[in-house]
Amino acid sequence: MKKYLTVFVVVICTNSLASIQEQLTYEEAHDLSAKQWKEYKDSNLYRDYFSIWTNFNNQNRIDERGGCYKFGQETVDLVSIQGSDGIIREVITKKDDEKSACFVKAYKGVKFPKPPISPFYHKMQMK
Repeated sequence: MKKYLTVFVVVICTNSLASIQEQLTYEEAHDLSAKQWKEYKDSNLYRDYFSIWTNFNNQNRIDERGGCYKFGQETVDLVSIQGSDGIIREVITKKDDEKSACFVKAYKGVKFPKPPISPFYHKMQMK
């Protein structure tokens, strides 16, 4: 009985965190990203992770998945929320349009290298 109860509690906590993140507005996610940067920007581990993240993103051409750039010239502002396992759990966009939805689909669920802190907020602009 104890094994089932423990699993049940973990599932409830995980689902609660996910639903809280899904309810964030772009402005809230942006603010969390800015707060995180301000708090950790002087950390070598944090700065190094940005290079690791960017290299992984570029090597795997995540932003090119789905041909999102074909949906126009407007910039898409987004914040990805990455879990401790490296998986992008949520992508929150400033606009709700076809190009934004395409980038959400391209990034959500992708497993990047594990971040130094979690959740890890990563602000991006796609042009």
